[in-house]
Amino acid sequence: MPQLKPFYGSIPFIVWLTLACYSCHMPYQYEDAHYRVAQVGRLPNVVNESSGLAFAADTNSFWTLNDGGGRAELYHINRQGQLLATLQLNGLRNVDWEELSKDTRGNLYIGDTGNNWNMRHALRIYQVNPSCPQQVNSICFRYADQEKFPPVRKDKNFDCEAFFYYQDSLYLFSKNRGDKQVKIYAIPATPGTHVAKINDKTYLEPITNPYANQVQVSSADVSPDGKTFALLTYSAVYLFEIKEGQINFQHPLLSLQMDGDRINQVEALAFINHSDFIFTNEQREMFEARRKP
Repeated sequence: MPQLKPFYGSIPFIVWLTLACYSCHMPYQYEDAHYRVAQVGRLPNVVNESSGLAFAADTNSFWTLNDGGGRAELYHINRQGQLLATLQLNGLRNVDWEELSKDTRGNLYIGDTGNNWNMRHALRIYQVNPSCPQQVNSICFRYADQEKFPPVRKDKNFDCEAFFYYQDSLYLFSKNRGDKQVKIYAIPATPGTHVAKINDKTYLEPITNPYANQVQVSSADVSPDGKTFALLTYSAVYLFEIKEGQINFQHPLLSLQMDGDRINQVEALAFINHSDFIFTNEQREMFEARRKP
């Protein structure tokens, strides 16, 4: 996996020192072999624990939501994180909202899928169209391989903070608290009750401290051309190629390591084109990653 180097690592020290003195007036940025990353905005106070992000391509803006315990609302923000509108979803409860995705018809999928203790039976994903927020559909599901609530410690692999829509299905990624494997589950993107079946599983190799629990997946998205999917963890973004419409771990592309000294608790990611993406952390900071030519 590529290793990061400081953005200013190749310039003279005196220039670096001068820039550092004025860092509070400059956007934070760094780069690795493949991507340049820069802070591009800050989320509004109402989004105090951003946990999902979906790109609204028609308006060049985003939808986001707060983590579990927050209000049952979606927040429409621009590319700098400024609040454009608030969408109230009356009658819903934010038990543990963790992810946000969209389909090709403009529907948003809200993942009430957080399951830290692996004890929840009532897992669901809400389907709603911002043009008609009064009509909300529920996609309920259970994991095909979960038999105990909670399971023994080594089997605690039934938390989900990441999923995306692809070809009429929702692909869910486990946030593993047990044997450290990441599993892909698939369910139909249709209202009703479904059984989430395993599509693939793998170990994501940690890029920094191999003993740190940093490879838990906190968000996911698929590129607009359907050729790449990204997994966000607290230490890196992992990119995989999609071949012949198959969502699996068989074709890794590259990874972008996070600057652990500066970027903390990243929980949401969304592609803005076929290669570039936005991600946010729970400190309300908004970053853009641009692929190098």
